[in-house]
Amino acid sequence: MNITRKNEGFGLIEVLVSLLVVTIGIMGLISLQLNTMQSNQASSYRSLAVWAASDILDRMRANREAALNAEYDIASGDDAPDDAVTIAEQDLSEWLTGLDNWLPVGDGAISVDPTTSEVTVTIEWDESMKRDGTDTEQFVFGTQI
Repeated sequence: MNITRKNEGFGLIEVLVSLLVVTIGIMGLISLQLNTMQSNQASSYRSLAVWAASDILDRMRANREAALNAEYDIASGDDAPDDAVTIAEQDLSEWLTGLDNWLPVGDGAISVDPTTSEVTVTIEWDESMKRDGTDTEQFVFGTQI
């Protein structure tokens, strides 16, 4: 008499395949979470850059005569004035120090055209965590004072 045995339950192959599918799903969720965190950080830095540009422009409007005399002109990479004597130097010192504290490797530049009263504020910071290979992010804001 031949007795046939039915195989019941899961075999090792089925368990390994289901484990592989679950692992791939979890890795996808982790990747999604990391991308969300990076985008959130980039958004936070951009918001700080907008706020910093608004801050220095408010200071320049309050001290318009000095702004139109190019006392606020500063190139990217320039150091903050050590001995701030004028209001413009004090504003620049506080602003550049703030950029360095608020943004990773934060730096700023300001250019004023006294004939048209146009001001261009450029703020740069390091975003080496970006996936597209670029390290520097830049925000440029132009207005008239």
